[in-house]
Amino acid sequence: MKNKTYFLCRFFFKDAKGLTSSVFLLFCLILIQLGYIFHNEEDVLEGLLTLIFIILFLVTTHAFEQTLYQDLQDGSFEWFLSQKISIFTYFFSKCFVFMVTVLLPLLTLITFIQSLQNLPWQQNLTLWICLFLAGIQTVLISGSLSLGLLICQQNLNFSLPFCLLPLQIPNLIILRAVETQQMGSLSAILFLIGLSLLAVATSQAIVKAILKPWK
Repeated sequence: MKNKTYFLCRFFFKDAKGLTSSVFLLFCLILIQLGYIFHNEEDVLEGLLTLIFIILFLVTTHAFEQTLYQDLQDGSFEWFLSQKISIFTYFFSKCFVFMVTVLLPLLTLITFIQSLQNLPWQQNLTLWICLFLAGIQTVLISGSLSLGLLICQQNLNFSLPFCLLPLQIPNLIILRAVETQQMGSLSAILFLIGLSLLAVATSQAIVKAILKPWK
């Protein structure tokens, strides 16, 4: 099991494609965040924060779906399963590599731009952790659903990210509460850790239910 997981992670690191299909959304994300930083009106800031989070969610979901789609298109997915690699090992290895190669650099860029506000480093660190935990949920839930839909349809489902947006409302509320200091950093992080663990269990159940024929 460990050898197969190591093999998959090494392969995915070598084959990582990143955000090549989401450059436009990423560009919009950076522009909106810069507007958020240099704007002073409170009502406008709340709207920009929501836009930043939504575009980050769309970028992450679409980029991960694209990596899964590439595996199905070039036959990599079927080859992995032919090597007696379980679906769970494949999926969670794919998630891990995506988080390291795409999610972490993207969140680092966002928090770097956010630091231009000259906020305390503790607040920037809290923001990074909260966004990362929200990103974990995004990758696991949207990724497990994307994998099942891609296998059934063999093409990208562009409506899926928009259908899953309501699930991100708790994360957005928590991020906003942390930013306005209505919730303590530790409380927010613990709450998001709980949601992330729930996402792990949910994605495992989704993969198991949808992909039974591929076991």
